[in-house]
Amino acid sequence: PKTVFTRDNGVAVNGGMIISRMGPVGKDPGTGRRGEEAFVARKVVELGMPILRTIHGCGLFEGGSFAFLNETHAVIGMSFRQNEEAAQQIEEVLKLQGVKLIRVPLIGHSLHIDGAIVMVAQDLALINITRLPYWFLDKLKELKIRYLEIHHADKWGVINCLAMKPGKVLMAINNGEGTAERLMKNGVEVIGIDYSEIEKNGG
Repeated sequence: PKTVFTRDNGVAVNGGMIISRMGPVGKDPGTGRRGEEAFVARKVVELGMPILRTIHGCGLFEGGSFAFLNETHAVIGMSFRQNEEAAQQIEEVLKLQGVKLIRVPLIGHSLHIDGAIVMVAQDLALINITRLPYWFLDKLKELKIRYLEIHHADKWGVINCLAMKPGKVLMAINNGEGTAERLMKNGVEVIGIDYSEIEKNGG
């Protein structure tokens, strides 16, 4: 049932795909999703898209913890689902493309960076300021990336929206309208969907 969360199986970069190596499945089936990557890898090959790297060895990585900030900077959230071994493997691919990888340690039991920051336009990020270190906010300013904080009254999941293109997002509107209003006031088109059923699956 977790395979509906397709963002985690890999990430598209210039020239191809990096396939994830997801958290191992423990006694509780909800603890890990190892094995889903094979289905995505087969589909990517079927489409004729090059696989530039498959995270391997001791590397752990899930795509929800990766984002491009701009053409020359990307971010990875470090947690128990992403480790340094995987970060180094991703960095090797990005370095050839002139992209710098920024590591951000995530708090507590946070899984992915998409619970802390999502790019919604080319120079605009939606953030949960309580989940990001202060130095990273300074880095965003240095990169001339503006940011909007999620509305304090909204559910945490409101940040985990999908940018369909710069300035247009698909958002779980039942998680809170305050954040959607902030986005719209800043020129971002918000398409709201009822996400309550899928939230029962823990995401």
